[in-house]
Amino acid sequence: MGWIQHLDLPSGRGTRTFASPLRVDGEGFAVRKGPPALGEHTEAIRAELISEGPR
Repeated sequence: MGWIQHLDLPSGRGTRTFASPLRVDGEGFAVRKGPPALGEHTEAIRAELISEGPR
């Protein structure tokens, strides 16, 4: 069914991941974007949390 696709990780290594099982005209969807690198979004998330303040 083509659900498992190759994916290059930010470290340069490769892995396999599950793709969408949905099909349009018999064609599946490719994995377009890999996972973020460890810590890639940390500063943005911290800044957002600090700007929101305590709840």
